Amino acid sequence: MSHHRTASTARRVDAPTVPSPARAKAATHRVNQACLVILGWLWCSAHQVAAQAPVWPDGDAAWQAAKDVITLVWDEGQESLYVPFATHHMRYAYSDAQIQSYREFTWGLGYGRGRYDAQGDWDNVYLVTFLDSHSRQEPTLGFTHEWMHGPRSGWQLGLGYTVFLTARSTERRYELLPGAMGVISVARNGYRLNAGFLPGTKGNGNIAFFWAQLPW
Repeated sequence: MSHHRTASTARRVDAPTVPSPARAKAATHRVNQACLVILGWLWCSAHQVAAQAPVWPDGDAAWQAAKDVITLVWDEGQESLYVPFATHHMRYAYSDAQIQSYREFTWGLGYGRGRYDAQGDWDNVYLVTFLDSHSRQEPTLGFTHEWMHGPRSGWQLGLGYTVFLTARSTERRYELLPGAMGVISVARNGYRLNAGFLPGTKGNGNIAFFWAQLPW
């Protein structure tokens, strides 16, 4: 009896601690907020430096600058077809059982417009929908800025970020969630192959996304 009690106690002590869904969700929300603050500052800095304005603009100036850039991209941007095709859940953040249950060929379709700014960098806005990890549609609206390297007439490498609003499906309804992630791309003559990484916590986020852009 004593042996069995000791073994049982050992099993209880060694059992891994699994965070509650509420705590995991709160942690992911804090990560997303931090990413939005940091990337928002980077976006404002990049565009305000060109205008010789303060790096930390007030709220109204930042909002107006964002609207101006998005309006310009929408009015003058080159049309493109978005084709999301895959995700990859980082194996260190998910159990084998979770990986087996998730879809990672997340096919989708979308529309976007993009243009090069005065510094030769790439801005674009997009609306896409794709299959999420549970094979449910996930519509997403967003803006991307990339610092481009290489001649426009040849191969280019882009490095930047995207900020977005996505509608994530739950068991009974869709929930609107803001997000941000780093982006890297390879581009040539309007064709682009993109990858992004969404940070997160154990069992949430920590996902790489892959999508293509084709000139319309």
